[in-house]
Amino acid sequence: MNIFNPNNLRNKQRFPVAVAAGVITAILCAIVIGLITSGTGWYYSLLYIAAGYAIGYAIKYFGRGVDKKFSILSVACFILCVFLGDFVAFTHQLSVFSLNYLPYSIESTFRSLFQLDVMGMIHLIMIVYAGYISYYMAKIV
Repeated sequence: MNIFNPNNLRNKQRFPVAVAAGVITAILCAIVIGLITSGTGWYYSLLYIAAGYAIGYAIKYFGRGVDKKFSILSVACFILCVFLGDFVAFTHQLSVFSLNYLPYSIESTFRSLFQLDVMGMIHLIMIVYAGYISYYMAKIV
C-alpha cells in the first residue's frame, strides 16, 4: 500500500506552499478577529480556536506534510495571527492604519495576555489551546 508509506508521503510534501498558505490564512484570520473584536469591544476566545483550526487545516491541505516542521510552522503562523489580530483591532479603534502603532499593539497584547485576573487567565488558556489545535491539525499523520 502506498497510502501509509512514510517515504511516499514525504515525497509529496510541499513546504513552501504550506508557508504561503499558512501566512495568508493567518493574515485573513487576523483581519476577521481584529474587526470583530474592535467592532463589538469584546474578546471572543472562540475566534482564536477557529483561527488555529483554519491555519492548521490550510497548512495540512496545501502542504501535505508529515514532518514536525509543518506543525511548528502552524504555531508560528498562529502567533502571527494573534499579534496581527490585536494590531488590526488596535488600529481600527483609532481609525488610523499605521505601522507606527505596532509596538504599542504588541505591548498591549502582552499586557492583556499576562493579566492576573480571571478573564486574562481564561483568555491565555484559550489561546494556548488554540495553538495546540493548530499544532495538531497541521500534519497528515
